[in-house]
Amino acid sequence: STATSKSDNTRNNTHPEWSSIYLYHQGIRQSDICNKYFPQTTHILETKCPHIMAGKCGFGSIYFSKLERNTKVKEHCGPTNIRWRCHLPLVVPKNNSTGGSSCLRVGLPGVNEKCVGWEEGVPLLFDDSFLHSAVHHGDCNA
Repeated sequence: STATSKSDNTRNNTHPEWSSIYLYHQGIRQSDICNKYFPQTTHILETKCPHIMAGKCGFGSIYFSKLERNTKVKEHCGPTNIRWRCHLPLVVPKNNSTGGSSCLRVGLPGVNEKCVGWEEGVPLLFDDSFLHSAVHHGDCNA
C-alpha cells in the first residue's frame, strides 16, 4: 500500500523508525486515507491550493511523518533538483527545538552541511537533490 511506509533507517534501538502516512503519493490522492483520517486537512489543501492539487504538481507527495526517538534517517537525496522539500513540524519535543542532537542535516559534510533544529509551526524548505538526513536523540517521540 502507498498509504504508509517506513524508511531504511540506521537503527540505534530495538524499534526506532521513521514512518509516514500519505495523503498524496507521487501525485495520486490516497482517497481512503484522506476521507477517513484527514477530511479537513484534505479539504483545506484542495480548496486553498487547487492549482497544486489538480494534478499539476506531477510526482509531488503530501504526507505526515513521525520520527521515533533514537532514530537516524540515512543520508539520501532526491533524483532531481526540480523538487523542493518542506518540513512543517507539528509536534516537537521541547528539548529538541534548539537544534541540539535532533536535527535535519542538509548538504555535504565538511563542505556546505547545515544542521537545523525543528520548531513547531516553522517550516524548513530545502532542495531535495541535496544530500540530507534526520536524527532524533530526544527523550520523547516527535
